[in-house]
Formats: sequence, C-alpha cells, structure tokens
Amino acid sequence: MADIKGISPTVCMHRILVEENAKNSVESQRRHNPIMKEVVKKEIIKWLDAGIIYPISDSVWMLDKLVGKEFYCFLDGYSGYNQIVIPLEDREKNTFTCPYGAFAFRRMSFGLCNAPATFQRCMMALFSDLIESAMEVFMDDFSVFRESFQECLYNLELVLARCQDSNLVLN
Repeated sequence: MADIKGISPTVCMHRILVEENAKNSVESQRRHNPIMKEVVKKEIIKWLDAGIIYPISDSVWMLDKLVGKEFYCFLDGYSGYNQIVIPLEDREKNTFTCPYGAFAFRRMSFGLCNAPATFQRCMMALFSDLIESAMEVFMDDFSVFRESFQECLYNLELVLARCQDSNLVLN
C-alpha cells in the first residue's frame, strides 16, 4: 500500500464541509481484547507506512450493460478510497484515537459519509469519455467490454493506460 502514489489532487480531492454552528463529535475509545488490539495495531502501522494517516498530539445495473457483449473483463480497484487526498485544511476534521495515539487521515478513508460519492465522481471524471461505449464503473469495480475480442482488448488497453496516467492502482 505504501507504493500507491494516489490520484492527483488536480483530478479529485475529498473535502469535508462542516456547517458553521456544527459541534464536533467526540467518541471515547472502546476497550479491545488483546487479539483485536493487535489487529488495530497492524492496521495503524500499515496506514502510517503508506502515508494514509499521520499522528497528531457490486451493482446489478452494471451487469445489464454486458448483455449482448461477447467479450468483457472485470477490474477491481485497490484501496480505492485511500488513493484520494484529503486537503490539509480538512484533515483535522477526520481524526481518531486508539491505544497507540491520535491520528488524522491524509487520504480519504472508507467510513466517511460522502466518501462513496466522492470516489464515484472521481472515477466518472477519469473515465468520462469511455463510459458506456467501452466500460462501466461502479465504485472501484470496472467492467470493460466490446463485441469482438480485439476491440475488447483495445478498450482494456485504454482503461489500463488511463489508470496508469492517473496513478489509479488496481488489484
């Protein structure tokens, strides 16, 4: 995960908008048994090493598009949400504590309420000219298709090149 560059902030960022009179939500830490504590620790270390955090003091309609297409393939995004930057001014709004310290996300995390919409918008922006004619995108699931094998292969090359150009990592 540490070698994921992430999608350029010029393409997409996740902003956290807060109403002027909103109050912060503070949740107390929950106790964990030793096994769960170790799982949390490993995840924290993985996110720290990848630069996702820093310490502080499948869809049915997608398959319908494949009807009549003889050739298709599926691609899966890798830690898709973690590839989208959270702007510096919004990071303090996305903090958490655990037995190993307090942390803030540098990149979008899975649990944010508008994260799915941000990610979908980003994918639509990256692949807008290919949607419907060569591929479909639903969150981090991609289907690439065409009537002939050669055309499908060509579309797959287009999609993979776009992923490479935008630093979008796939499984």
